[in-house]
Amino acid sequence: MPYKTVLTAALLAAATLVSALAAEPVLEFKVNKDAPRTAGMCGPTHDEEVIYGLGSDGKQHYFAVGTDVRGSGIMIWQSDDLVNWKDAGRVFTRENKPAILENGGRGFAYTFRNVEVGDDGVYRLLDTPAQGNNRLGNAFWAPCIYYHVYDQTYYLYYCCSAFGVRNSFIGCAKSKTLDKGWTDCGVLIHTRVGDGKRFNAIDPAVIMGENTGRVWMVYGSYFGGIALVELDPKDPSKLLHPGTHGKTVASRTTDTVFDISTLEKAKAAPKNDPTAGQGIEGASILYHRYLHDGYYYLFVSYDNLEWSYHCRVGRSKDIEGPYLDYNGKPLIYDQRKLGEDTVYGTKIIGPYRWKSTGTGWAGTGHTTVFQARGKVMFGSNSKWQGERGSFLGLRRVF
Repeated sequence: MPYKTVLTAALLAAATLVSALAAEPVLEFKVNKDAPRTAGMCGPTHDEEVIYGLGSDGKQHYFAVGTDVRGSGIMIWQSDDLVNWKDAGRVFTRENKPAILENGGRGFAYTFRNVEVGDDGVYRLLDTPAQGNNRLGNAFWAPCIYYHVYDQTYYLYYCCSAFGVRNSFIGCAKSKTLDKGWTDCGVLIHTRVGDGKRFNAIDPAVIMGENTGRVWMVYGSYFGGIALVELDPKDPSKLLHPGTHGKTVASRTTDTVFDISTLEKAKAAPKNDPTAGQGIEGASILYHRYLHDGYYYLFVSYDNLEWSYHCRVGRSKDIEGPYLDYNGKPLIYDQRKLGEDTVYGTKIIGPYRWKSTGTGWAGTGHTTVFQARGKVMFGSNSKWQGERGSFLGLRRVF
């Protein structure tokens, strides 16, 4: 089918989607600084991505996907107001195995094994010890969801990784609805120790370029910074150019690959230790359709996810960059050469505490950004003092 015909069909599909979104509920938020509502919040979960779309009941809802360190697999949450959430199931179950299990992890520097806990049949992939890392945990990390107007299909990108090393891959699954029916498409991109590449294949976020029909994915964590790679618009579960790992769009160091001892030291560093300042991960990207300013906005997460995790942003007229902050500084720089206190990127959120109560939120990183009825919504991890785990914190961007 000619590309022009495909693009026309895609625009018609997009118009249909916009029509469906017309019934999206009006959102009103009130902030109670004295009492968090963790009981009804989305979580405990980490690295959530939010999208408004079709459920298996034939109705439109907000959905969030995320993972958790306690081995719950890839979780799906559902809401109609972005405030009250309910558990809507898991992506991979006994009836729907992830493709990585079919080959036992062949082709990677380490293998995955699945463990079924209880009677729910939910897949929890655990990673085997690798490169001196002998910690086991939920190897599913940081999923994201993208709606592809060409085939009116939802694509879910997820990661499997061993903590602290580049033994990782990004896989992809697809479905016509957001809470059920996911079919795994297999591995999209993978990295491993010793492959000579810069990046770490986790933390994906996907976007279609404005008026181009081209599909892009940003990804990366610590090692080499944040990468941008192009996906196949005919099948976004695949790279447009297989074997490529993309180009750097954000980084806080010029190192090609972090030394593992340096990385472990940075992640374990106490507050205000300068070695903790090299972390960059959890990127997301947004084209602001309501502003009509022609900019792509790249959000990145910095520092230690337990306490100093925070988000910064840069923008560019070209999706491939360069991305600059409010002061015109690039998001690709070497912090060590500039001085340990020099950080580029316009800070949009960080940990904070209410003076009146002495309590507040920490670990406010790993972003999800989306547009709803003329409003831009921003979500991140949020850890409340005294509460176990992380919750999805949503705020409006003005």
